[in-house]
Amino acid sequence: MTENQINYLYVKPGFSHLGFSIVATFLILTFYQATLFLGTFLINNNPDYSDFLPLVVGGNSLLFLLAPTLIAARLSPIPFKEIFRLTRPNLDLLLLSLLGIITFQIFVVGYSALQESLIPESLREFYEYFTQSIRNLYESILGGSSYLDYFKGFIIGAMIPAISEEALFRGFFQRSLEEKLKPIWAILISGITFGIIHMNPIDLVPLILIGIYLSLVAYHTGSIWVPIAAHFLNNFWALNVMYFIPLKDLEEQSRTIPVHFSLSLLIIGALTTIIILYFIIKLSRKNKMELEIFQ
Repeated sequence: MTENQINYLYVKPGFSHLGFSIVATFLILTFYQATLFLGTFLINNNPDYSDFLPLVVGGNSLLFLLAPTLIAARLSPIPFKEIFRLTRPNLDLLLLSLLGIITFQIFVVGYSALQESLIPESLREFYEYFTQSIRNLYESILGGSSYLDYFKGFIIGAMIPAISEEALFRGFFQRSLEEKLKPIWAILISGITFGIIHMNPIDLVPLILIGIYLSLVAYHTGSIWVPIAAHFLNNFWALNVMYFIPLKDLEEQSRTIPVHFSLSLLIIGALTTIIILYFIIKLSRKNKMELEIFQ
């Protein structure tokens, strides 16, 4: 064997898909957050343009989150249809996944009320500052009183994030991680990153948990349309709560919920969601076994 042949055997591939997906996701999220911050900063310092804030947020999600995700997926060695799990969902799995999002809301209500009651006085001022800041931001982007405002919130607050964020987190990023890592690690990394990137310390735990739930659903159903639908339902639920129950009133009501009742809601919501996840996993495995038998 010649020296050139020996060197050839030890040449490492120049393209690491795992490294590429991590770097690409990091760059996409960094640029997305930077442009979003710049856009909101410029508008907040120019009150005459405050009406354009929802358009900036929605447009930023499409141009700097969804579009670069699609471009990165085209550069991936994984087929485009496979990396985004573009398969028709099983109806039973879809309905179970949507039911899980509804039961998860029970957990969120219990968790939020419990967190509110357990915040120590030393952190109360910090907690209330962030709560008010987040509330003001949501209301400035999605709030309003007309049917047009509601439709705007429907598109920008529910539809666009469900598609853009799921394409990146449950599509390109998680599916790429699954190529090199065990599924559980891909699910956890994708879900935790999803929660952190929302930059909301008040709701960090629920955001991480819902990210993990959506990652589990994506993996076991094998269809991106299921987490998109579940994500949409979660945001649509929050949008309607904000419109029909002012966030400030909701926060004040949560302070009056007894600790034991908050804990009960938290446990009931968590257990029912876990049970639903169990049936999703069981049904998906059954479907895969039946598919293998008929092939």
